[in-house]
Amino acid sequence: MSKDAIVFWRVDHPGRPIWTYSLNSDVSVFPSFDTSAGSFRYLDYGSPSGPTVRTLNLDYLTTRAWHQQEDAEAALSLNGRASAVLPKGSHTAEIAVRDPKLGIVRSKVTGLPYITDSEESHTHPLMSFDASGTLFAFGVGPGGARALPDRVRIWDTVRRHVIATIRDSTNSGVAALTVSPDGKRLAVLTRAAHSEIKIWRLPDCRNVTTVRGNHQTPLLFNHDGTLLYAGVPGGVRPLASASSGQLVDTINTETGATDQKRLGQGADWSLSASPDGRHIAVGDLAGWITLWDASGTAQLGVLPGPLPRGDSQDTFVTMAFSHDGRTLAVAGQQGLLQLWDTSSRQLMSVLPTAGDAISTLAFSSDGSTLYVAGSNTRTWAYSLDAHRIAERVCQRTSPLSRTRWRLYFPDVPYRATC
Repeated sequence: MSKDAIVFWRVDHPGRPIWTYSLNSDVSVFPSFDTSAGSFRYLDYGSPSGPTVRTLNLDYLTTRAWHQQEDAEAALSLNGRASAVLPKGSHTAEIAVRDPKLGIVRSKVTGLPYITDSEESHTHPLMSFDASGTLFAFGVGPGGARALPDRVRIWDTVRRHVIATIRDSTNSGVAALTVSPDGKRLAVLTRAAHSEIKIWRLPDCRNVTTVRGNHQTPLLFNHDGTLLYAGVPGGVRPLASASSGQLVDTINTETGATDQKRLGQGADWSLSASPDGRHIAVGDLAGWITLWDASGTAQLGVLPGPLPRGDSQDTFVTMAFSHDGRTLAVAGQQGLLQLWDTSSRQLMSVLPTAGDAISTLAFSSDGSTLYVAGSNTRTWAYSLDAHRIAERVCQRTSPLSRTRWRLYFPDVPYRATC
C-alpha cells in the first residue's frame, strides 16, 4: 500500500500482482483484511467529508473456487450454461450443465489426449459445445499423453451418453474441431498434407462438404452455421504493411466455396463471432483486436491492446460477444478482464479477477451475467445487471441525506437513494 495505490498479490503465485486499486487520497492508513466478508478496509483521511472507512470487495480475488492444480483447458457454451474443464495431466474432462429443470447435471468423458503443435511448445485438448450446451464434441486418441486424436465423439450433456462418433479417414490426426451454435454441424480440421476440413451434419453424421487447402486454427462457425472461418498459414505480413493481417478463408458450409480475407493485425491470433450475426472480432497476442462486419469486408475499428497490470503488459488470450453484439469481453494471460462497447469502441469496465490466465468467456442469453473460467478457477459468474448491482451497493451503504447529497452533488436536485 503506497500513497498512490493498493496492490494485491497472491502469496502462492507471487510472480505478478493480481489487482491494483488507485487511491484518490495520499492519506490512507490502517489497512485491514476481513477474510470472513471477503473484503479489504482502510481509513481515508483525505475524504471531503472527513475520515472515512473505505471497503473494497475482494470476492473475485479471494474466491474459494481457486485450485492449486491448474486446468489444461476449459470450454463454455455460448450461453454459459455448460462448462467443461480438463485438469492438467488428466485425460478426463469434467462437464457441468445448468439445467432449468434438473439443476446442475455433472458428467465425465474420458480419452481426451493432448495435442502437440509442431510450431508451438504448449499442448491443448480439442473440445467444443453448441450454443445451448446440449452437445459436446471432443477429440479422442488411441492413447498416450501426446497421441493425436483419430476420432471425434459427440456427447449428449443432459442424457449423459455418446450419440455419435466420427473417425478421421485421412489417418493424419485431428488438429481442430468446432460445433455450430445451432448444433447442426461439426467442422473437423485434420493434419493431412493439405489440412483437409470436413463439415458434418448432426446428428446423422453425414459429410456435407469437404474443403481441401492449407488451413490452420482458429476454426469457427458464424452465428447460424452457414459460414465457417478458418485460418490460412503464412498469411501474416509485417504490421507496417498496408495490407497487414491474418488470412482467413470464409467457407460456405453447404457448397464448400471459399472467399479469402485478410483480417487482424498479426500472428498468434483468435477469432470470435457475435451471436446476432453482425460482427466478428480478430485478436492477437500483441493485444490488437480488430472489429469487422460479419462478412469480413468492412473494418469497423481497432481496439487498443490490454491495459498494463502492475509493471507488466498483459497479453490477449480470448474474447466473447454478448448476444446482442453490443459488448465484447476481452481476457488476458495475466487475468485482465475488460468489457468494450462495440459501437463506440470505448472501454466500459475492467473487472477484478482471481489473477490466473483466463481460458474462456461466455455471456448469458440476456446479457446480465458474464461467465469466466481460468487456469486455476472453475466457472465464475459476474453480475452485469444494473439493478442487481445497485441492490448490492445499497445493502452495504446507507441512503444519502440531503446534507451529504449537497456535499457530493451540489448542482444536482436531491432524490432518494436505495
